[in-house]
Amino acid sequence: MATRRTKFHFIYKTTHIKSGKYYIGMHSTFDINDGYTGSGKKIKESVKKYGEEAHIVEILAYAKSRSGLTQLESEIVTEEVVKDKECLNMKNGGHGGFAGDRHKKKFLAAGRRKRKFNLKKKKIKKRVAARKAKARKK
Repeated sequence: MATRRTKFHFIYKTTHIKSGKYYIGMHSTFDINDGYTGSGKKIKESVKKYGEEAHIVEILAYAKSRSGLTQLESEIVTEEVVKDKECLNMKNGGHGGFAGDRHKKKFLAAGRRKRKFNLKKKKIKKRVAARKAKARKK
């Protein structure tokens, strides 16, 4: 019998320890200790430059669902928070990382193309493996 896994939905704050600059985001995961530090452009740059060990991640709030999480982020990451000079968020919360509908459509289309490419790659690998196996039998 399959066990039911719990999905966690939470608002987190990643802070660069020395500078005090921070990023607030939302994350949904089955593993609460998955090491996620954020997907915002500025926080990614900070983690890349200083390393994960130079940042601390704290959970600010939990939500029961992804839609509740989106609502909660929009209440926490307000215009005032984004204007704070220490804040690494580039826009108000509740929208995810997309700049708009056009960006979201482009992103999703790219994912579909990548999946198609990977399927083609798998088929080619199978054919090559079958040819090699056939050649070994001779």
